[in-house]
Order: sequence, then C-alpha cells, then structure tokens
Amino acid sequence: IESKNSDLCQKTFFSLYRPRLSYYVNKILRYSTFSKVTKSDLNFNKINENETLSIMSNSKVILDLSQVEQQGMTIRTFEALGLNKKLITTNPHIKQCDFYHENNIFVLERANPTVSESFISSDYHRIPEEVYKKYFISTWLSTVLDESLLEH
Repeated sequence: IESKNSDLCQKTFFSLYRPRLSYYVNKILRYSTFSKVTKSDLNFNKINENETLSIMSNSKVILDLSQVEQQGMTIRTFEALGLNKKLITTNPHIKQCDFYHENNIFVLERANPTVSESFISSDYHRIPEEVYKKYFISTWLSTVLDESLLEH
C-alpha cells in the first residue's frame, strides 16, 4: 500500500479472498497488479465470520470494491451501515440510496483511486433512525412478505 500518510498505512488491514489458483494464474499471465506481490505477502486461508465481524467492528472505514458491472449494493455495504462504519466503495450507484451521506460514504474512482484524508479523519454522521431500521433484515423480510401477500 502506498500513501502520503504512513500512519494510515500502518493501521490498514486488507482482506481479499482469492483462491490460490487465482494468484498463480495472475502471476503466470504477469498482470501488473501482481508484479510486486509474492506468495509470502499473502495468506490463502479464509477468515471466519467471527474474525471478520471483529475486524470490521474495530475499523473506522470499510472498503468495498464492487464488480465493474454491478449496480446493486453488496453485502459489505449493509454490513458497514449496520455497524455504523464509514464505507469506501467503487459503486457510484450508492449515491442514490436514502442512507447515502458524504461523511459516511466515499465513492472511489477506479481510474484515480484516491481518498481524501478529510473523509478518513471526519466523524461518522448518524443516519436517521427510520432509514437505519429500514435495512434491518426483519424489516426487509416483513416488506417482502407483505408485498408477496398483496400480489395473491
């Protein structure tokens, strides 16, 4: 990781689960993103659910790199929302969501992946309770079931 803020780099944890085969294929094909990565830089073991939750709970910001063609939100988006954590995402569609707030969500440009230090250092802005509760699994399930019953 390269950053103008060395303190930030020292406090950064990245987890990307890719199968070992993916690493070797990328190395063989000599993709530039893998040119400096060695096998010893990586751990090919999955992080379990409890470890993931612990890491996310102790984080200030969560990074979500969505698929290029993706338009909907990832589970990481809702995890960040539920944990009241800031989110850096590559999904520009998030700006249309009712929970979007510029203090909480930073849309990273793939061509110029730069995050402002002011976003990192600013406080999380609590979203309205009615918006927050709208994304509880119980609320979502109730809405889906109510709509399903209305159709019949």
